[in-house]
Amino acid sequence: MFDVMKTPSLHEAMIKIGAYVLSEFGYLIASHTGKGFPEQFALIEKKLYTCSSQGKALLLTAFMKMTKHSDAIKFNARQVFEAHR
Repeated sequence: MFDVMKTPSLHEAMIKIGAYVLSEFGYLIASHTGKGFPEQFALIEKKLYTCSSQGKALLLTAFMKMTKHSDAIKFNARQVFEAHR
């Protein structure tokens, strides 16, 4: 799913599925080079601004889930949440 999310143009449904899968199971690939939590976060964040309000809500939820696995993304997640407050 990580590699699929790299596709520049994805349908919103696929973005939502990708964000859900990475937020739930991203820890399984986080130890692979170039697929850590910061990279996963950045990948999802790039898609955030192309989504509807409902899609953004799901992606923001994904960010919250990811912060419980990695302290490295907490600062970035906080910035995104502040921007969407």
